[in-house]
Amino acid sequence: AYIELDSNPLWSVFDKVILLLNDLRSKKYILSWQLDKMMPKRETVQLAYLYFIPKPHKAGTPLRPIVSSMNMPTTGISRFLDKLIRPIFDKHARSTTFID
Repeated sequence: AYIELDSNPLWSVFDKVILLLNDLRSKKYILSWQLDKMMPKRETVQLAYLYFIPKPHKAGTPLRPIVSSMNMPTTGISRFLDKLIRPIFDKHARSTTFID
């Protein structure tokens, strides 16, 4: 379920991401270049938004919720982790067979 927000949480989320990343760097869990890759840019961040796509093949045409997270404060973290994990996933996903 979704709830309507009374205020825009963008800058609160932005500040929390900055604090988290700086904390990881100060504890030497990440390197400076990793911090730079994951750090959100104030000029480009945007709040995620929700939209719906109808499912016309189903009775009553229900809606499929989609959350766009482009340019969110966490986008840099997501891209960094994807580049890190993607080769491992691709290597093992190709050799996996699912049996129904």
